[in-house]
Amino acid sequence: MDRKRMAILLCTMAGVILALGYLATALGLCINLTPSMPVGLYLTHTGPNHPLQRGTLVLLCPLETPAFRLAMNRNYIGAGSCPNQSSPLLKPVAAVAGDTVTLSPQGVQVNQTWLPQSKIFNYDSAERPLPHWPYGLYTVHSGEVWLFSTHSLQSYDSRYFGPIDEARITTSVTPLWTGG
Repeated sequence: MDRKRMAILLCTMAGVILALGYLATALGLCINLTPSMPVGLYLTHTGPNHPLQRGTLVLLCPLETPAFRLAMNRNYIGAGSCPNQSSPLLKPVAAVAGDTVTLSPQGVQVNQTWLPQSKIFNYDSAERPLPHWPYGLYTVHSGEVWLFSTHSLQSYDSRYFGPIDEARITTSVTPLWTGG
């Protein structure tokens, strides 16, 4: 295949991918390709489900905090549609108002139950120091949630950025199809 045809083919494929992305967004769909949650297709709802419940999957645009700036600078969070040009995070709610969260070197407990795959790392995969939320026992306040993904040991979640104000959650989602 000559270069001109290859260029036309690549441009056509890029256009189709962009069109599918816009169509998916218009239909209220989001695609997760990150390892912290199952890869798949998710249906977004018109707004967050307040009050949020344990297990609810939510989308969150990263905040302008040192923890999120570090995550964006190190590409833990990719580029995307959020106001700060980052990709929204897809995370399950693990703790809600009144729950207790314990952070320790061994991992995370919610209401004295250990969460699987919740070890807190002091270094990332490139051996760079990885700041985390301080170890300790926390009571979840009204209007806040803690987000922990047990799908991946290396999820960037509340272990590293702490509790989130419920008002910052943009929407809840439901998986339509996941690859595991």
